[in-house]
Amino acid sequence: MLALESIRIPILSYEGVKSELTHLALQWTGEELQFFVNGKLDTHQYSTRGHSETPSEFVKRLFSEYQTVDLKLGAPLSKGSDGQLASNLYNVRISEGVRYTKQFKPEVFTKEPQTKLLYDFSEGQGNVLKDSSGNGYDGEIIGAKWVEFKRPRVSKKVEHKATESKWLNLLPLIDPALDADGDGDGGKFESEELVIGHRATLTLPVIPRGDYEIRAEFTSWNGPKYLHVLLPIGERNPSVVLASNDNETGYQGAGLQLIDGFSVADSKNSTRQTETFLRPNEKQTFLCRVISKNDHATITATVDGKTIADWSGSTDRLNKPDAGKSSQLKIWCYKGMLKLHSLELRMLNGEVQYMRPKAE
Repeated sequence: MLALESIRIPILSYEGVKSELTHLALQWTGEELQFFVNGKLDTHQYSTRGHSETPSEFVKRLFSEYQTVDLKLGAPLSKGSDGQLASNLYNVRISEGVRYTKQFKPEVFTKEPQTKLLYDFSEGQGNVLKDSSGNGYDGEIIGAKWVEFKRPRVSKKVEHKATESKWLNLLPLIDPALDADGDGDGGKFESEELVIGHRATLTLPVIPRGDYEIRAEFTSWNGPKYLHVLLPIGERNPSVVLASNDNETGYQGAGLQLIDGFSVADSKNSTRQTETFLRPNEKQTFLCRVISKNDHATITATVDGKTIADWSGSTDRLNKPDAGKSSQLKIWCYKGMLKLHSLELRMLNGEVQYMRPKAE
């Protein structure tokens, strides 16, 4: 079983593929030939189910035309074809085994034990495409040219032990193109500060495994009507709500969401604050501490030194992530703008797992 992946920027648009950073993955599961676009499974699949052929016979028949053809990147596989695929490639990987069993968030490729071929296009010049897998499958570049492109940060999982309670600067680890979700402005860097736009969810590329603090200096404007900081606590993912507004009822409050299933708009939420914490167009400071042991957690948070949340209780009372989603640090901004001047994490004990550290 093999999986072929590539990350590219199409110059022309095709069905399901826009002219932007795109992750494509093709894999054979033993029964199905699956195709993923940006982590989502395409519903049109070749399958051996219901056929008399064995999986091996099926694959041989399906690719019989290409068995004696060299692997070509950026051009059709058909014999004698000189056609070209209008795109810029910057990552290609072939792996052994089935990599994906459900929808996933694409990440820049790295060498792993199951990697058979890896092209990271880091040469920048010459006619040889180096195989970074160590297996020696170097390629020849024919009729293509090198172009400059700001490469995404390398995606790895690296464990970092907490030492001396140092603050970790998170901003250099963030790549809005990879870490922002939503159908609005996912964010962009202005110098070394990150601007998050309307309807954006930013998933920070770290997961704290233990007690931690997070602090940020920020400025908001044009709202936001909703501003949440989601906190991972084991398998739970409550959020500190800095602002919650409704078109009809107006300001709903601030605090922790959800406690016992109650939002900050509900008077039954014991952490509900009716005070307004956001001051548009002014630099503010957010500080939050999370302490958890066994099935008990304590969450405290302040904005400019004023308490916005001070809660302690069973983790069973805290919100769980939506089905299929993991508990991670996230910032959700809706109907408004947010500039992060700084964003830092400090482990009080335990360790932090880097999901996307800055490339060397």
